[in-house]
Amino acid sequence: MKKSIFICAALALAASVSLSSCQKEQGPAADDGVKSIALSINFGQSGTKAVIDEELDEEWSDKYKEYKSLDLFFTNSSNNVLYYYHATPDAGEATNGKIIWDGLTSGTAAAGSGVRFLGMEGINRVFVVANAPALTIATDEYGKVDGTSFNMSQLNDMLVLKDYAADKDQNLMIYAGATFSLEPVAGAISEQAGVIEVVEDPEAGQDYQANITIRPAVSRIEISNVAVQTEGDVYFAKDTDGTFVPSDETNGTFKVHYTGFNPTLVGVYASNVYRKSPLFPQQTNATDGSLFATPSQVGAITAGAWADLVASESEFNNCLCYANYEGGNYGSLVSGPYSGETSGEYLEVFNGNGNVIPFNFFVPYDITSTADAASITALGGAEFPALHFQFKEPASEMTLTAEYKDGGSWTAVADEAIKNALTSYVAWPSAVAGEDGIGFANVVTYYEDDYNGNTPATLRPGYIYKVEQVRVTPVNIDVTTKQTDAYNVYVVVTVVPYTTQAVYPGFE
Repeated sequence: MKKSIFICAALALAASVSLSSCQKEQGPAADDGVKSIALSINFGQSGTKAVIDEELDEEWSDKYKEYKSLDLFFTNSSNNVLYYYHATPDAGEATNGKIIWDGLTSGTAAAGSGVRFLGMEGINRVFVVANAPALTIATDEYGKVDGTSFNMSQLNDMLVLKDYAADKDQNLMIYAGATFSLEPVAGAISEQAGVIEVVEDPEAGQDYQANITIRPAVSRIEISNVAVQTEGDVYFAKDTDGTFVPSDETNGTFKVHYTGFNPTLVGVYASNVYRKSPLFPQQTNATDGSLFATPSQVGAITAGAWADLVASESEFNNCLCYANYEGGNYGSLVSGPYSGETSGEYLEVFNGNGNVIPFNFFVPYDITSTADAASITALGGAEFPALHFQFKEPASEMTLTAEYKDGGSWTAVADEAIKNALTSYVAWPSAVAGEDGIGFANVVTYYEDDYNGNTPATLRPGYIYKVEQVRVTPVNIDVTTKQTDAYNVYVVVTVVPYTTQAVYPGFE
């Protein structure tokens, strides 16, 4: 009987940790022959569990490496699971789950030495999933699937955003990776590896290995500070058709000076978010995740929720909304130490002091990619979430004055038509539809934290996008959740993976 050993050595379940091959050779034909497979995984050091605050969530750790379960799927080329194993740290002694967990993690003398699965037949692909949804896959005592096979695509219906919302613990996020090719192994197999015999008395033969990178399917946006500019100047230039367009102090020929801009933050919402994560067996099209695109109509958000989702997708809606709406009225989103602090001309309407307003979201990616954390990107065409900061109009009206540049000095605008045209850009917006006195500042683009401040952030799986400063002025406020680029809020983010430690393990 031909015997093959499949080795995944030192697979660290972190944001993105590669399994590097010691030798690159052509793998076996699809589903060909009987193989015995040895798997070795190094989890690395565990992190600290995040604690949920009464109002908001604490920041996620960027060195997090704690997991609740590990599922191994051995399939044929049609992605039908032929052998399946579920491992947890509390599995019963001498069970397959216990052998796998101890062989792949810490806690035993042979920790990290791997597990050998001896005598598998028809195996062509291997999938590794940490924190998978609860599955019912009947197997015999050896792990061979009993009866009707389970296809990897069936996992997709279980990966819905409502189950991975921001209030779910970090150690429960799903991680996934796969290989579609097996390659011959050079060198000896560790004698310390645990053993699971899939057939009786398996014979020696060619050993096989795979290259697998496992990474989180969920990324996260964390908002830690929101402020409004209570007093300032907005500059305009006159276009060729006579209309006013946004400008800067150097090029502007008109300006509006405003004071008394102190609206109340009553909600934060996300859109451009995927409802599902169809990663299996291999996602190649970002649109497969059923995108909730940003609505453009006035009244898209009503009573603290996305109106289009209230009836049919209330649980999904809950993942996209933070609002204080009760009894037909909006109140301040956060209280006490989070509001009312001033810094120069800015009024902080939210300062988390270690707590954040978070949104989790799926990122479409190719689970067979072996790129490292710094190189992996989302599938082409994948959407970044948009953020919508909802404000309630100040109790008292702003003071607005319009001026024009006369030579080198600024002079008050006397023409009432011009004055009204200019101040209308800065005044609180109003519309027939929508909720009275409610406006939105929309974030549709993010820039990485660098000295230039103009490098767009790259969408990647398993990353935390930390929005540390959101600064809103009157011109950012609009009655819709989809406004023109000229008045969208400019936001700089700090981008970190779940883990900042680079790990490049090799095969035995």
